[in-house]
Amino acid sequence: MRGTRGHFAAALLAALVLAGTAQADPMERFVTFPTLGIVSGNDVRLRDHPGVQDTKIIGKVQNFNLLVVLAETSLAGDAWYEVEHPAKAGTAWISGRYLMPYAPEDQQDSPWTRFMTNMNQAFGITPTKARALFGTPEKEDGETLSSEDGPIVKDFLEWKEHSAGYLNGSLVELNATATSKPFKALRLGATADEAVEALGKPESRSDSELTWRHGDMEVLTLSVEGGRLTSVNYQFYYDI
Repeated sequence: MRGTRGHFAAALLAALVLAGTAQADPMERFVTFPTLGIVSGNDVRLRDHPGVQDTKIIGKVQNFNLLVVLAETSLAGDAWYEVEHPAKAGTAWISGRYLMPYAPEDQQDSPWTRFMTNMNQAFGITPTKARALFGTPEKEDGETLSSEDGPIVKDFLEWKEHSAGYLNGSLVELNATATSKPFKALRLGATADEAVEALGKPESRSDSELTWRHGDMEVLTLSVEGGRLTSVNYQFYYDI
């Protein structure tokens, strides 16, 4: 992936959990929506309605996949969650037995979790979802590498106004301009002060750039011109 470096854990998606927050306890519940959830289990079924009876299977997700979680309901005492379908338009439902929060309860409404949720919603949480949102990329590149933990799939997709990089299906790199699809909580074209209000105090700030770091692996940089945001760069740093 372009410009990335750093630490690659035994499984990238397990590392993403740790990079986002302290690892969430599977017994913790979702307390705010939309937010991010992490799948716990392989070949977990996505359904068109909550429950097992009289529902259709409309997809499957794998262990450590991220999902944008929209709502919760209870059916016969079991929790079911409505999520954005990770591969196409629309939503799906997943059993709460196989989904845990990306962030602990006290961090689910934090500025960083809101940013991560908005970014994955706006630009596609998987390469397939990105194509569903924006159509065929103008340029794309990808490769599959071998590792002790199995194949590592790298995808880089580029459209006119933004580009996105994925590792094993998870969004790890984003470059977007002020004319690209906006975030809900962080609007490109907003003032630098509004960005600070939305994301909290940056690690560094100048007239041309704001930078936030989250843990050892994630960096968000906003370019500023004339006091307003002109572009965003997000990187999950890794090394293979």
